[in-house]
Amino acid sequence: MTALDLFRMGFNTIEIAAALGRAEFEVERLIHAERTQQINDYKRLRQARK
Repeated sequence: MTALDLFRMGFNTIEIAAALGRAEFEVERLIHAERTQQINDYKRLRQARK
């Protein structure tokens, strides 16, 4: 399960950091990177359909 999944399930970044054994700022970066990747994948899929 990714940090973004945990965040969407309602856990805050401090709880996720504790569960993953990482610093809170790293978890925030992970969430941002995962969300950006999902957005880019979605855009790529939309472009491919055209």
